[in-house]
Amino acid sequence: MDAVGYIDLCEEFLALQPLADNEIMATLSSVLKGSAKSWWMAERQGICTWLDFKSAFLKAFLPVDFLTTVEDKLQDRVQAPGESIRDFAYDYRALCLRWKPDISETEVIRRILNSCYPKLASCLRGTVISVSELVRVGTMIERDWNMQKDYWAKVNSKSSTDRAEKRKQGGFKETSRGECGAKCPPVYNHLT
Repeated sequence: MDAVGYIDLCEEFLALQPLADNEIMATLSSVLKGSAKSWWMAERQGICTWLDFKSAFLKAFLPVDFLTTVEDKLQDRVQAPGESIRDFAYDYRALCLRWKPDISETEVIRRILNSCYPKLASCLRGTVISVSELVRVGTMIERDWNMQKDYWAKVNSKSSTDRAEKRKQGGFKETSRGECGAKCPPVYNHLT
């Protein structure tokens, strides 16, 4: 496990089971392993609080290029085909917060919109002010798009069924100009 992952795991535990700083410091000797335990045995005299430990631990164990690596991941990350906006936005926000813990919500939203499906971004841009709102509205838009696909599939299926039924009954002769002989516009699937 990496240093940030270890600290995250500790903070999750401490959120469920709050401990005083002296209790946390006493516990660290039994939960740290390997080089982390060796580091702690040498450094523990100068560290008295969880915040001091966290800062010193990350300074000692984070790779020198950690922030650059996270920033590169952010720049390369885009919403994958089939990935919901909910999954993408929450994962992207977590990556942003790992990169810059004090990043503003506005900046996170801007970055999410620049990296998600462009058609979805154009529907959301200027309409949301929080990541949770972006997820809520974006999820509704995705649901509507899926319903629209289903609608057009039904329309196209019904059209095909109706034509086949008329052919069976002999009540209709298809011409090159359309069912009725008039030039009719084709039905398009607007989602592709």
